[in-house]
Amino acid sequence: MKIIPKFYATQFDRLADHPVVDAPGDTVKNCTILVIDDDPGVQRLIHQTLAPGATVLQELDGVSERVESLDFDNVDAVILDYKMPGEDGIDVLKRIRTKYSQLPILFMTGFGDLDIAKEAISLGANEYFPKPFDPNDLRAVVSKWLPGFEISGPADQAGRNDVDPLLQDISEIENFLTAKDQNGIEIRARVVRYNSRSIVVEAGLEREYSPGTPLSDTCITLGHRSMEVVTALVLNTTRLAGRQLVEITLPGVWQIENFKEGTDPQEVCEIIKSREKSPVPLYSRFDQGTRERQIIPEDYRATITEFEHILQDFYEDLQPFEKFRFQVANDERAELEQRMIEYAEGRFFPALTEAAYKFEIAAGRAEEEGILEEFTAFARRRIYPLMLCSPFASRVIAKPIGIPGDFGMLGRILDHPYEGHTLYSRMLNAWILSANPSAAYRHRINLLEDAINETVEKAEARGQRAKILSMASGVAYEVQRFVKNPVRNPEVDFELVDFSDRTLFEAKKQFTSCKKANDPSSVEIILRQGSVIDLAKQSRKQQSGEDEQYDLVYCAGLFDYLSGRMCSSIVSYLYGLTRKGGKVIVSNYTTNNSTRYFRGVLLAWSWIYRST
Repeated sequence: MKIIPKFYATQFDRLADHPVVDAPGDTVKNCTILVIDDDPGVQRLIHQTLAPGATVLQELDGVSERVESLDFDNVDAVILDYKMPGEDGIDVLKRIRTKYSQLPILFMTGFGDLDIAKEAISLGANEYFPKPFDPNDLRAVVSKWLPGFEISGPADQAGRNDVDPLLQDISEIENFLTAKDQNGIEIRARVVRYNSRSIVVEAGLEREYSPGTPLSDTCITLGHRSMEVVTALVLNTTRLAGRQLVEITLPGVWQIENFKEGTDPQEVCEIIKSREKSPVPLYSRFDQGTRERQIIPEDYRATITEFEHILQDFYEDLQPFEKFRFQVANDERAELEQRMIEYAEGRFFPALTEAAYKFEIAAGRAEEEGILEEFTAFARRRIYPLMLCSPFASRVIAKPIGIPGDFGMLGRILDHPYEGHTLYSRMLNAWILSANPSAAYRHRINLLEDAINETVEKAEARGQRAKILSMASGVAYEVQRFVKNPVRNPEVDFELVDFSDRTLFEAKKQFTSCKKANDPSSVEIILRQGSVIDLAKQSRKQQSGEDEQYDLVYCAGLFDYLSGRMCSSIVSYLYGLTRKGGKVIVSNYTTNNSTRYFRGVLLAWSWIYRST
């Protein structure tokens, strides 16, 4: 399989096919690191971060033959994930330590839970670090435990192992917390996890965060939104190599403010910090509440409050269990969690679905009455603190590459739905992903995969090589599935076009991984950068029959955001690219969407719906 970047003249064009090579004069001492993690994306990032100073061996879960037999004699270190489909990382950690007492084990988890960190370290893990991680941090940790891992040379004059500059360019926007301690000294830390009443941040070791320390001017920045908390208090700390995790309680009231969509989080932080703080109360909350009561009818506000109370009650019900679950054995913990999940699916999900149905009715009426903007502000202020712990919801709202439907968000729809820092956040995440729009997206991927298989088989019957074009392709999960499970040895060319260089870079990484898993040499994939503006220009210039070349042309997801006139123009253009007897597929969400306002109001993810 060939992956050919074919981009326009941009920095991405220059770097898109940048190989990992030794810089002239570098001294590389290679070591072998085994990664045990069920997330291929994380494995790819680890491999790219540690190469060429380390050979990275990858196992997709904790139940592979190598892991079961503990065949680690030729391994210098292990990077071990906490959450996997089989046994969890804690169990694997225990088994490794029974045979290898000195082998460095670096424990990794996306949950950011201090209790997990403490348990892993107490059981023999040498280091703990949360996902997502900074590549420089990972290299520093590996260097600490493996003196043989180092890269030194002209490119490393500062003594630090910098990652590939392209990886730095496309790193996702992070969430930040800013605050002041009791001495008025500013604190700035990266958010690892958060919910309505607590937050865990990653900070340096230059300052002590003693339990009970009050924090003022506390603000969480998430994309172009700020969430300010009246009071906050340091609850707990765990010191790690070069940094510490700080758990902070948020007992105060949240004040949520939206900045212009697309505003960089760094800029949001600066705006918040530069504001003058009044020494006397200005009663802004009271004034806001008064305006809301005057504008929003009581029954509409009651609908939102009911939604909030269901979330809050379930969150509080789960808190004793969250503390208790790490005091029991892993097998018992898994059984308890499964029972809680079954209970949630039987009680929590139906209650939320009913509340969401009432929310849809109230929001629809608010729009008819011209008060949807005020309704939206009130709903977000009440619901966001309880909802943003869902990884899917926070990703959509933050829009890390500027649009809601980015590859990371769509990937979460296809992944295991029970993802999150806590049992509450995992259940909430699963409920959101059970809604009709998410199910429709999963079904759409299946339909496109079927269309690709059908197109390839028809071309094969004619003795021809199939040619397929995807506009606004994203990372093309349907093509990835085809590459991983091809029909025989298919003769096919894919051309994938997307406006985002970040998305195309990620697509190249993912297709490279597919190639390693299953290499159909007769498949060629061309990645090309192009926008809807380019499509519009091409549609005006196109002459009928001039560019007919593709057996299948599809555009799935773009029409949800475009005007009818633009959609018509693009369809005509795509049709002109299709061979006689070929097929054009476009998709659009219909007006029959039971969560339209939940998506638009609470997730800030609006579509243009069409029934035909």
